[in-house]
Amino acid sequence: MNPGCPPPVARAAKFMSIGNNYVYGSYFASSIQFHVTMKFKSDLNRNNGLLLYINLETDPSKMFAIFMEDGHVWIAARPRNKLKKFQSKLSNYGDGNWHYISAMRTGKIMSLNIDDRDESSMQIPSDSFGKINLFFGAVPSSVTMPKIIPTESFHGCIEDVTINGKFFNFATLSVSGRVQLNQCRQDPIKVIPTTIRPTLPPIAPVDTCQLPLKPATPVSPVKLGLRFGSSQSHSWWEIDVSLKDKKRNAFQFYFRTFSTEGILLYAADKKHNDFISVYLQNGQVVYAFDCGSGMAILKSSKKYNNGIWHKVDVTRDKKVGQLSVDNAVNPRVSSTGQSTELNIIQPIIFGGISEEISTNAQFAKNIPISNYQFVGCLRDLKVLNKDISDSDGREHNVKPCYSHEENGKFIGFGGGSIVVEENFTVGTDMELSLDIKPRTINGILASVSADDDNYFLLELVDGAVSATFNNGAGAFTVRSTPKLKYHICDGQWHTVKVYKYKNVCKLDVDLATYGPVVGTSGVAFAKTEDPLYIGGIPRGEIHPPLMSNGAYVGCIKNLQIDNRPKSLYGKANGNVQLGSCSTL
Repeated sequence: MNPGCPPPVARAAKFMSIGNNYVYGSYFASSIQFHVTMKFKSDLNRNNGLLLYINLETDPSKMFAIFMEDGHVWIAARPRNKLKKFQSKLSNYGDGNWHYISAMRTGKIMSLNIDDRDESSMQIPSDSFGKINLFFGAVPSSVTMPKIIPTESFHGCIEDVTINGKFFNFATLSVSGRVQLNQCRQDPIKVIPTTIRPTLPPIAPVDTCQLPLKPATPVSPVKLGLRFGSSQSHSWWEIDVSLKDKKRNAFQFYFRTFSTEGILLYAADKKHNDFISVYLQNGQVVYAFDCGSGMAILKSSKKYNNGIWHKVDVTRDKKVGQLSVDNAVNPRVSSTGQSTELNIIQPIIFGGISEEISTNAQFAKNIPISNYQFVGCLRDLKVLNKDISDSDGREHNVKPCYSHEENGKFIGFGGGSIVVEENFTVGTDMELSLDIKPRTINGILASVSADDDNYFLLELVDGAVSATFNNGAGAFTVRSTPKLKYHICDGQWHTVKVYKYKNVCKLDVDLATYGPVVGTSGVAFAKTEDPLYIGGIPRGEIHPPLMSNGAYVGCIKNLQIDNRPKSLYGKANGNVQLGSCSTL
């Protein structure tokens, strides 16, 4: 490898139909919270084969596996002495088409989701892992697997593997002879839904971006539910349901989100003294109600803002309430006081709240969170065990939730920007990182400017990432040097991280590091108390000298400043969609 060249990246492995072929590596993980996603396509009518096998390096009897048998996808796990397994509901996964798997362990619950439509789970004992061995496609003869796992090797393609949210690079692993990296052909026509979608990794032509400036329209879009929080306007869905039984309530729904706060359900009387609600607080699900004489609050022990569908059940029998998330039942809680009847009026509200209600003082006491707006999707609503369809209610700035969407904020054709902080200080030291999936090779990613002598600018310049700082004594710039001009817009997510330490700056783009670059010595502080813009700069606003030519178009997510997550749900200007990004 030449100095300055980024390490090789391989997100796809093709397992040939001859021999026992595998990819092997190691990883450090915890079984308390372990999440694997992948995309796979078996050879047609190849209904058996090992997709992934994991064992603990210090105790190989502790294992976890994902495999195909008779067209079903199975999960088997033995964190302790007892081996447990369960299968998918459908058995058509040897059909030669792409399928998406999300396997997640949270505490004692192991869940499996395939194509966002085939969900199953089981309870397994908790245990602590450490350094683990991973085998994709098969295992070498030196590894002994439990007898319930088929010995057939997998024939086909495995791509876009993530472990705990991080892409797994096959190029860093050991590969047997008949495994080919980055050699899987894509099917750009068929759209398959997925809970957490790693974007399809097509090979981009060298003279254009992989994704169009304006997202393509799918021929047959798959609607998964209702999407809330796509714009700055208040977003909610409401329904008039007669709740004649004032002593009992029952609600059920599914949600998915990456946000830590937001209202999922709310209903109350006119003065908001009697109320019932479900909301997110710090990623946890909170169920609260008050029959007028005192509040009851139940809170999940786990966080559920991981982008996966979760089922919520809440019930009330007089003063006693119960909360269940993904069938994990929390202890019952009773409200205080003597009242056993809940006197609420129509409508029942889901996914947010109106501006009028949000300004009510009593409501604010009932829902002690900063952001009332839920940003995410809801589906399969039930009230008193009765199914509620989307057409039964009234929508307010609600959009369909589609399978071809993914998490992020989308800056559309013509450009736009998001203000994430009104008075941002660059100061002496600063770190900023974000994930981008551009549809252009030029544009502003982040910017804050007091004047021509104090600013920070992060931009795309003809396919390179450029970061410029000015502490008042002249600009200093660090810039990436990609081999391919259009690599940055290849349809993949790219992580950009920029560092400033006094008068020194450095840049990371994916696995490659550029810099450091040293500015004028003796001047370390950039004096800014101005808006920090992400994705662009509004017309007429002060901005530093730009090198990029044109507005940024594409998706942005996972903004962090000084290693702390920063919400991108801010004041938007121009063509901005806050709730999701199209993958087409």
